Amino acid sequence: MKKWKLAIVILLGLIMVAFAGVTYLTGQEVFNGVTHLTSQEETLENEKHYQEGYENLIVPLEPESASLSSSQGNYDIPYLYLENDQAKGIVVMVHGLGGTKKTLAPIMRTFYDMGYSVISYDQANSGQSQANYNTFGVLESYDTLDVLAFAQEEVADGPVVLWGESYGGATAVMAAARDQERDQMIDYLILDCPLADSNEMIDQVFQLVTDETGIPISYLKWSGDLFNRVKLNVRFADRDASEWANQITIPVFITNADQDQLTPPHMAQDIYQAIPHDQKYLETMQGYGHCEFTYSEPEAYQAMLAEFLQDD
Repeated sequence: MKKWKLAIVILLGLIMVAFAGVTYLTGQEVFNGVTHLTSQEETLENEKHYQEGYENLIVPLEPESASLSSSQGNYDIPYLYLENDQAKGIVVMVHGLGGTKKTLAPIMRTFYDMGYSVISYDQANSGQSQANYNTFGVLESYDTLDVLAFAQEEVADGPVVLWGESYGGATAVMAAARDQERDQMIDYLILDCPLADSNEMIDQVFQLVTDETGIPISYLKWSGDLFNRVKLNVRFADRDASEWANQITIPVFITNADQDQLTPPHMAQDIYQAIPHDQKYLETMQGYGHCEFTYSEPEAYQAMLAEFLQDD
């Protein structure tokens, strides 16, 4: 009888070890997938498509290209700084997934022409960034705060504006939420086609994996979330920007597009509805796709920005 009990205990132990091993490997694969959404090489290749605009719009203004130390790790944050001698304030800009600090050139020039100094920087796994992990804004938002602190030192007077597009919109929302509890550096938040709950997009990928392998979505999410928490102390639930938006107290202006297939219109609406005050504005551009309006209609977008920022 004792031998049978011992055999059962050993068998259960082996099953538990096997389950732990499978969970570790599955979690690691999920983690690698969701934290490496793009590579520096891919973003630098994409940057080439914007080089002509960058050279025409930004280079003549003699931007400062440098880096600052991240408060979160042993890496630097590369940035571009357009100093406006007559600056009425400063704008910090956060690019979307696949972009870099240079791909924002047209919008950087828009803000510069409005009389602002402008800073754009490379997010994780983008451009020249040394940060290793994509976390849909959760950890990236700390870099945003570091850039904001630098920006605040550069402009003594005038508002500090935070602008983010798409994936960078989620980062900007989370940075603004963190800022409310810390230094309160940001005066205005502007978003274009922002990403809200990234889990909505990741679940679509999980479904493809499930269809191909038969591994349940619930197990993929559980093991990936567990690995993510152990490795980075970030939960999948943390990646919903609309949950962070309910902490924002500053004025917010959001544009989105009714034909957006990447961050559908409801995402901007989710963020808008979560903001707990009435100094918020949402404009849906009819007939446009993802982030198209701001680049194809710069004069109209500039007029909207000027009205929101109450510029003369």
